[in-house]
Amino acid sequence: MARIALFASGTATNARRLLEDDIRRNPTGRIVCTLSDRTTSGVHAAAAAAGIPGHRISYGNGRDQAEADITNILAGYRVDLLVLAGYMRILSADLVQSYESRILNIHPSLLPDFPGMHAIDRSFEAGTTRAGITIHLVDAGVDTGPILVQASFASAETPTLEDFEKRIHSLEHSLYPEVVEQVGDYVDNGAWPGARLNIDRLRSVIPDYARLED
Repeated sequence: MARIALFASGTATNARRLLEDDIRRNPTGRIVCTLSDRTTSGVHAAAAAAGIPGHRISYGNGRDQAEADITNILAGYRVDLLVLAGYMRILSADLVQSYESRILNIHPSLLPDFPGMHAIDRSFEAGTTRAGITIHLVDAGVDTGPILVQASFASAETPTLEDFEKRIHSLEHSLYPEVVEQVGDYVDNGAWPGARLNIDRLRSVIPDYARLED
């Protein structure tokens, strides 16, 4: 079974949802460890509650040392797939290359629009016709990796930032676990990278107000 390392920084609502989904779908669990650069991240309590080892990564001595620590942790757990869920650090080209096409990330905008920080606020303020989320592979850039799937909703239906943010998070929590599950299955079968996601399964999990982008 594919062995997943889950990375998060902040409140970790996506990470908690992924942990819950993994426990529900996989009795033995694909997520074998969590990593965070912050002691206050919500992923620590979520991992402890799930009985999964959690690791705090310090960047105090620079990214090279932090990523050396990350590499050792991943090797110790024989990790196959890295799943970023609000991890607020840019991974180096060397680390990305080590796990090429095996690092997933979720971003709260329709990339390439609004990459980087504060994407929800920037997307809302821009007043675009549609807004949504992107799940993509990670490369050495900032939110520039190959897109796996995007889902969107009509911005006019969310007149307040609070409404807008709720729809973004609802989409994230419904779609990301399904993508991670499918990619995990493909890794198990030796079909990843290169396999296509099952669009019908993706459509079946997103809220009625949303659609998948072509």
